[in-house]
Amino acid sequence: MCGIGLCVRICETGSSKDCAAILSAETVELLRRRGPEGCQLEEVKVGSAARFTLLATVLGLRGRQLTLQPAKDELGNLLAWNGEIFGGLKISDKEGDTNFLLHQLSHCASESELLNTISYIEGPWAFVYFKRNEQQLWFGRDVFGRRSLLYQVKGTSLKLASSVAPRPNETWTELPANGIYCIDLKQSMAQGRLAVCLFPWNRLPAGDLFQPDEWQPTALGESLVCPVEPWLSNPLNRQLGKGPPPMPPLGWSFFRKVLSDHPEIASAVADLDRVLMEAVRRRLSSHSMVCHLCTPKHRSSPADVPECSHASVAVLFSGGLDSMVIAALCARLLPKRCPIDLLNVAFEHQVHMIDSQSKTKRWFKSFEAPDRVSARLGFEELCAVFPDHAWNLVEIDISKGELQFERAHHIHKLIYPLETVLDDSLGCALWFAARGRGKVSNGSGPTSATAAAATYESPARVVFLGMGADEQLGGYSRHMVKYKNFGWQGLVDEISMELNRIAHRNLGRDDRIVSDHGREARFPFLDRDVVNFLNAVPIWMKVNPNLPRGIGDKMLLRTLAASLGLEDAACRPKRAMQFGSRVVHAEEDRAKGGDICKKLMDIDLGSVPDSERAYWKA
Repeated sequence: MCGIGLCVRICETGSSKDCAAILSAETVELLRRRGPEGCQLEEVKVGSAARFTLLATVLGLRGRQLTLQPAKDELGNLLAWNGEIFGGLKISDKEGDTNFLLHQLSHCASESELLNTISYIEGPWAFVYFKRNEQQLWFGRDVFGRRSLLYQVKGTSLKLASSVAPRPNETWTELPANGIYCIDLKQSMAQGRLAVCLFPWNRLPAGDLFQPDEWQPTALGESLVCPVEPWLSNPLNRQLGKGPPPMPPLGWSFFRKVLSDHPEIASAVADLDRVLMEAVRRRLSSHSMVCHLCTPKHRSSPADVPECSHASVAVLFSGGLDSMVIAALCARLLPKRCPIDLLNVAFEHQVHMIDSQSKTKRWFKSFEAPDRVSARLGFEELCAVFPDHAWNLVEIDISKGELQFERAHHIHKLIYPLETVLDDSLGCALWFAARGRGKVSNGSGPTSATAAAATYESPARVVFLGMGADEQLGGYSRHMVKYKNFGWQGLVDEISMELNRIAHRNLGRDDRIVSDHGREARFPFLDRDVVNFLNAVPIWMKVNPNLPRGIGDKMLLRTLAASLGLEDAACRPKRAMQFGSRVVHAEEDRAKGGDICKKLMDIDLGSVPDSERAYWKA
């Protein structure tokens, strides 16, 4: 994983130092937090009028040896690679993927070879690649937008960065994850402007073909060239058929009866188990299984097998369906010696009790959020199903003062350029959860979730998240509303829209938030094979809106959970993170999720409440 910063200028005057100075010290510090193990830059002059500076910071996760970036080969080609190669290209789990990919790209004899090499990659990525002999700068994000890359264009200069602390009057934008971009520096110098072209993905994640007549250029002023295949082979199954077969009576054994009564559903559950477990396996095997505490020793050790007894893997954990399935699959694949951290965040909020005699309300502060309750239940269920595995439930309590301070001081920079109330709520909740600092209970021996907890900070360098499950499997309440109003066709159309716009919504934000702690976010539900499989499954097999909440929504995944022994989790209703963690109740903000967040718009010390300034001065 790395942080990327690029500054390009096309002009007769100015120096590379001018270009480097365009990225503020605060922005460089954000990039360093993403890649705390190394930082370097390359300054390049192309011809008489083109200059660029490429900076990269590194968090090394594959192999023992750290590869500093930008990586440079003997031909002068440069690569800043913020990604993971989980498949598509043949690379061993222990081989560093940065130098491997640089070698592959440098030996591409044509644009089509280069484009195919990038598009073959299964995994999240954002990159900048300079091809010296062609004087071209290539950059882009994967089709799901799982890695952040922001841009700013001003005249004949371009800036790219993974995270940004914007200066006054600066406007940055998320680079669309709609294809691979290229700046021809020779042509740019000849024309006196940035000559940018876009090789668009030829189809969207739901299978819809790219429509050139509906496309609008960005501030980059790019021109369209030939489309590129994103290797999502299965379009979304839009066949409605006869709908779901008769379901067994609701009850404790409901999902077991579904499996026994309906072989076609049982077969789909087995296939989902297979592709999802393989997705988790890929995301575990490409990781050296060493926590950040043991990384220095591991880098200097000649042994191939890492000696680390700490948790190198964590799961963003609410005790809900998605996180329970991910945690269970991690336990099936990891050696028993490898603990798993379950990161659960809850925010201070007001609750009341009514005095039985006076009938008056008594208010007090609490961290007993709904997600905390379900996390403890889920933790106990995991300990029961996987008794030989070591689990750490990390209970992360965040006070109102700490929330306000960290937002004003730091988190708002990571949420930028997004600005809604929902972005603020989810961004803050995710940042504190990914920080992993709280009280821990472990599942070894007779210890229970309610036992005395110790102060703890997760040393994990990889965090698994369940993003993508709701969009594909019908997990949102709006999916049920669409079905109620427009039937199965309306539901299919809504799922298609959710899948196609997933790259434009929040994954870039989530990458900026999680990576800020020197951890890498991994999304197994957005594995290419998982998406291809779920696209092929009939809609009625994924979701059954005729059944109650907690049963019919994401029914295919719930049935899988039951087959894994997670009977309680299989029936647990979905709860959005901002409500389950109580972050929206911490400040009693009644604004709607889509409204512009006033807290993000005007953040300075003068606007910080007196109650918070103690945190600021500390």
